[in-house]
Amino acid sequence: PFHLYVTISSQTAVGVLAQKRGGRYQPVAYLSRTLEPVVRAWPTCIQVVAAAAELVVESRKLTFGGALIVHSPHQISTVLTGAASTWMTDGRLTHYETVLRTSPDITLGTDRNLNPAEFLIGERKEWEPDEHDCLGTIQLMAKVREDLSETPLTMGERWYIDGSSYVKEGKRKSGYAVVKEDGEVIESGALPANWSAQKSEIMALTRALELARGLEVTIWTDSRYAWGVVHTFGRTWRDRGRGILAQRPPLLEQQHSFQPGDLVLIKTWKAEKLSPGWDGPFRVLLITESAVRTRPRLNVGRPYRA
Repeated sequence: PFHLYVTISSQTAVGVLAQKRGGRYQPVAYLSRTLEPVVRAWPTCIQVVAAAAELVVESRKLTFGGALIVHSPHQISTVLTGAASTWMTDGRLTHYETVLRTSPDITLGTDRNLNPAEFLIGERKEWEPDEHDCLGTIQLMAKVREDLSETPLTMGERWYIDGSSYVKEGKRKSGYAVVKEDGEVIESGALPANWSAQKSEIMALTRALELARGLEVTIWTDSRYAWGVVHTFGRTWRDRGRGILAQRPPLLEQQHSFQPGDLVLIKTWKAEKLSPGWDGPFRVLLITESAVRTRPRLNVGRPYRA
């Protein structure tokens, strides 16, 4: 079988595809893919799920249906079934499960040993086993406060919140309410007519938290969106408000010497025996430190010979 070692660094999926030959594991390919902006905002343990899926797709081009064992210090299978659904859409989750779990020739393993892919991002000064509980780490990274829990408290009050937006007699109305367990209304009120149901739910949650300051309260809601704000992406919102954004470090130097107006050839691969070829010429329009944008192909005729 083939072995794929996966890790992430600087929001990039990095992997080594290897195969055992002569009693030793020999590298077959070195792989890397830039993670999508949406994925970069996830906790590391969930980013690895996306990284593994991306690199498995790339590895398929070389394994030709052979058995593939994915190695990572993270519990990819556990994260897929336990925490991934609260961080990604159903379509994205289905895609990852299709790539990683439905194929009978793919095995997901949790390997605490030294990961060869980490040498592609710089040699580690001192190796130590990476032992952690992915689900616990995800919950810790997502919590907006340490004493927040999904388990109802055994003491204190129980409050119920709701927010809604509906149309009555051709006019949209929005409002919220905070109610005790016995039906006593703690607070309710109308909201601007242009507020959505989700925004109304957030208002109800915000008012309940403000009114419960200093109390022991279990707050119940039927809104998955409001629940997700405090248990999933609320901390991300807070970090963005503080200017803490997940982003790549700036490049220290330019990666090419092209200038606008230059004519360049772009390397391609021919279908026959995967032999390299060149396409072009193309005229450079724009440049950045690491990329070049060109015009469509120029119509360059053969030189005239006298």
